[in-house]
Amino acid sequence: MAARIELVENLLLLGEDLDDNALLFLQPEHRERTYDPTKPQTRLEHFSNAQCKTYFRFSKQDIYRLSQALQIPEQFVLPNRCVEDGAQSLCIFLARLAYPNRLSHLEHLFNRPQTTISMIIQSVLDFIYDNFQQKISVWNRPSLINKFQEFADAVHRKEAPLRNCVGFVDGTVRPLFRPTYFQRACYSGHKRVHAIKFQSVMTPDGLIASLTGPVEGRRHDCFLLRRS
Repeated sequence: MAARIELVENLLLLGEDLDDNALLFLQPEHRERTYDPTKPQTRLEHFSNAQCKTYFRFSKQDIYRLSQALQIPEQFVLPNRCVEDGAQSLCIFLARLAYPNRLSHLEHLFNRPQTTISMIIQSVLDFIYDNFQQKISVWNRPSLINKFQEFADAVHRKEAPLRNCVGFVDGTVRPLFRPTYFQRACYSGHKRVHAIKFQSVMTPDGLIASLTGPVEGRRHDCFLLRRS
């Protein structure tokens, strides 16, 4: 820290202008670490069944069943070449999705650094998407087509006049910070924000049967409907 201050003082004496990078160079690295590397990492077996439902929205037994259903591998090899247990990685992924939280919260919960947790979450997400994305992007799959009549009957029983309605379309706008590039493409004139758009189709059983997107925020909902 003293060396940084001395460098800036010398720059000032020389009449040099400080840019943003120089100011960032002055910033002390003061982020407090919320995990203890001397202690063992928190694993699935350390959580009670009640804690599993609180943190992951699944019971401990159901987490193992979910791991088998999703064909989660025994190990994940992260970009930094760390090897992580598959079931444990799924728990970290579920905890991230269960409720709004920060990586620092998960760092404290699982006693692992934020960078590792971030890579675990991304690795599990990529694995699930690569293997199962067709489940929500393809309409003509047999498991869904066979239920169309059941869905239509359920909607009609709720006094809907239509006899062939099998799902409900909804578009959503996800705001984002103003991007450096392609600002006009991402800007939604209707919502007055920079954003990306998705379209989902929910079936009467409460599941998302189709998800289309993302597309640029400037696109009309009809564009998503045609694409889907």
